[in-house]
Amino acid sequence: MEKTITRIYIVFFLLISFSGCNESSSPASNFRPPKDKIITREMAKKYAVVSVALTEAVGEEAVIIEDFREKRNISLDMNELNDRTFKKEHPDIITEWNKIQSDWKEKQVSIYKEFGMSEEEWDWIAGALIMPRNRPMQEFIRKEIERIEEEGFQKETQTTDST
Repeated sequence: MEKTITRIYIVFFLLISFSGCNESSSPASNFRPPKDKIITREMAKKYAVVSVALTEAVGEEAVIIEDFREKRNISLDMNELNDRTFKKEHPDIITEWNKIQSDWKEKQVSIYKEFGMSEEEWDWIAGALIMPRNRPMQEFIRKEIERIEEEGFQKETQTTDST
């Protein structure tokens, strides 16, 4: 139970810490929101795929951070990493943490690039989903994410069964 709570906290921490890191955005995003501010079906499909990939990546990152915390005896809130004295006394830990952050940013960028979506477009869709005019796309995206996750589960099962 404690491990589950720790993982949930770390995933939450990752989302807060790393979401919207403009440094990780593609430098020249050409995304322009539609004038009518309505999410298209094509946008919704890409958003769903990228969301699933990001969710999986966040789960993987949570394991990396949990291992780092345990190995380096870092508290759950990780406040030490912002403490000036700690930074001065433990440069090796700070270097390792910076590498973890850098790797995460690279992973984020590669996910957006792999699926042909900019971070700006993903962010816009996430925000636009709360608008009443995009309510029909909320359900479409939910179902699309479930479908993608189910396909992934089936592929894993087939791979496991055939080995």
